[in-house]
Amino acid sequence: MVILIRKAIPKDASQLNKLDIVANKEKPWWEVQSVSEFRKSVKFIFVAESTEEIIGYAQLKKDNKKFWLENIYVLKNYRKKQIAKKLVNCLLKEIKPKYVSLITSDENLRIFEKLGFKKTMNYMVKVIK
Repeated sequence: MVILIRKAIPKDASQLNKLDIVANKEKPWWEVQSVSEFRKSVKFIFVAESTEEIIGYAQLKKDNKKFWLENIYVLKNYRKKQIAKKLVNCLLKEIKPKYVSLITSDENLRIFEKLGFKKTMNYMVKVIK
């Protein structure tokens, strides 16, 4: 199986939106982006493609001069193949930010540590019903 890692292009927006819907079903807190949102932000997205189907992506968001790893997702059948690591590495090599931040749950800390991120603070949330 050959996996191609490449920079996203505007015509990928529809497939990225479908991938986001799958991610949302798996993780209900995942915020689904519209096709137009993906089109606007393709310059900060890298995709993993297998047989002309997008199977994963990594996306940076820029807020003033700060970069955030906003989304990273790989379909379940393709996980544990270093795809996420390749996506993040290609994205960072292309964009060349001084540093990148992210917010994630405790269950994902090990995954992001494997990608070279270091925990620097705790972020707490209280759900009010």
